[in-house]
Amino acid sequence: MGYTATWAGYATAMTGVLAVVSAPLAAKLSSKFDGRWLVFAGVMWLGTITLVRTHADTDMTFWQVAVPQLLQGIGLPFFFVPLTGLALSSVEEPETASAAGPMNFCRTFGGAIATSVATSAWEDKTKYNRAELSGLVDHAGHYATTLTNSGWSADQAHERITDIVRSQAVMLATNQLFMIVGCCFVFAALAVWLAPKPARVADTSHAH
Repeated sequence: MGYTATWAGYATAMTGVLAVVSAPLAAKLSSKFDGRWLVFAGVMWLGTITLVRTHADTDMTFWQVAVPQLLQGIGLPFFFVPLTGLALSSVEEPETASAAGPMNFCRTFGGAIATSVATSAWEDKTKYNRAELSGLVDHAGHYATTLTNSGWSADQAHERITDIVRSQAVMLATNQLFMIVGCCFVFAALAVWLAPKPARVADTSHAH
């Protein structure tokens, strides 16, 4: 979409705004309610926002990109905070500190795997979409002719068409990946009910 690193940072940093605001509320509620309900609501919220973002296009404005990021931040504390409590409440109280280490390891390890898989899938889908679009774009050469008649050189016209195909391929891949991730969020939200009901409120200070 032509964003510089700075403007891309502005757009994605919106996620942290409401995450910081809602974190104290999530922590307070996690000490009063069954953490499974909070995790379910938080992850389902993330899934809903992700599925909404599957309709993105390259003509979106900055705020059309940033607002979903902003709203997505609401669900993050309702996922991380209660989930930590659920994990640590599943062991005996004297084992809480020992359990925090493996939990953090699994979370970091799982995040690293997910990042690798998502990045690879995004690249693969981009290549596939680019190959599909390349076979469909400007068969008769009308657009290239229009560009050359407007003063563009043949190489410039070809590069312009290539840029359009590339950007649309990336956007399609992004939407497709958001669809997969959104469905994974919904599945994960439902899977939390497989966890046993917490018998106590765990001290999560060991998890940081």
